[in-house]
Amino acid sequence: MSEANKPTHATREDAVTAREQTATVREGAATARDKVADQRDDTASLRDDVADQRDDTASLRDDVAGVRDEAAGLREDTSTVREEAVRAREEAAEARAELEQLMVQMREANERLIVGSLRAQTMTEVAEEANHLKDEFLATVSHELRTPLNAIVGWARILAKSSSPELVGQGVAAIERNAWALAHIIDDLLDVSRIAAGTLQMSTQPVDLAAVAQTALETLQPAAQHRHVQLSLTADPAAVETVRGDAVRLQQVIWNLLANAIKFTPEGGRVDVFLERSGDFMQIKVVDTGEGIDPGFLPHIFDRFRQGAGATTGRQTGLGLGLSIVRQLVELHQGTVQATSEGPGRGATFTIRLPISAIDPTTGLQDRRTGKSDRRP
Repeated sequence: MSEANKPTHATREDAVTAREQTATVREGAATARDKVADQRDDTASLRDDVADQRDDTASLRDDVAGVRDEAAGLREDTSTVREEAVRAREEAAEARAELEQLMVQMREANERLIVGSLRAQTMTEVAEEANHLKDEFLATVSHELRTPLNAIVGWARILAKSSSPELVGQGVAAIERNAWALAHIIDDLLDVSRIAAGTLQMSTQPVDLAAVAQTALETLQPAAQHRHVQLSLTADPAAVETVRGDAVRLQQVIWNLLANAIKFTPEGGRVDVFLERSGDFMQIKVVDTGEGIDPGFLPHIFDRFRQGAGATTGRQTGLGLGLSIVRQLVELHQGTVQATSEGPGRGATFTIRLPISAIDPTTGLQDRRTGKSDRRP
């Protein structure tokens, strides 16, 4: 190649190189543009992601706000439930208390029902026993009234046909004895009625117990002699005017005890009466050697219409009122009466305790219970 063409060839190479470089630059620029475009796309995508995140965040905030509202509602509901639970507990406690009270009332009602049933049963048994005793009493009264009446009528018929002085005397004595027996039966019936009605009259005054006991003993001496029973009285000198009461009723008490002892004492036996002081009381003891009293009957010995085995077997008679009257009259005198026995065939002892009244010779009788004078003109 000539010298003239050498620069041109170099220039071409430079131009080619420049073109290659330019192409390379353009490729680089294109690549850069692509990268920028990619970055712009990434940026747009990021912006979209950010926007989505913002939307998600906003949605989450809304959800959180909703949850908070729901939580607040739940809190309110929980508070309401708690209040309702508290009220329910209180109502349950009240219901439990009412239930316990009702159970207590039911138990009490049940106990009252049981007690009422037992009382009704007891009252029925008592009524049946009383009815049985009433029937026995009526039968006994009929027998007790008929026996002396038959004797009186019989002796009256005998005396109407006989003029024998000995027979007349015997008949009159028998009529008088049976008439007194009738009077005693009627008096006992009337006394029981008066005591039950609270209308029994008593005259309170100083009483000479020894004299009262002696009178009762003398009255029953013929009956004792008829049964060959020995009577005796042992009196403490202090028994004179030491008690306050009704002399007639106290004599009736001693008479009933003596009559009962004589009735249940066999021939050859004895009945002893003791009057003695025991502390602030005067004590009257009637001791017999008779049939005695069964221990099972002792608690009922002073009940009305009650009689021991001797009476129920027909060996002895009576209304079963004498000892009941004794107890009631003694109690009206603020005293006590007690029966003791070691058993059948061992005799019996009846003990009366009466309070002693202090006697002031200048003012009269001193009431032991009130301290007031009861002097009578």
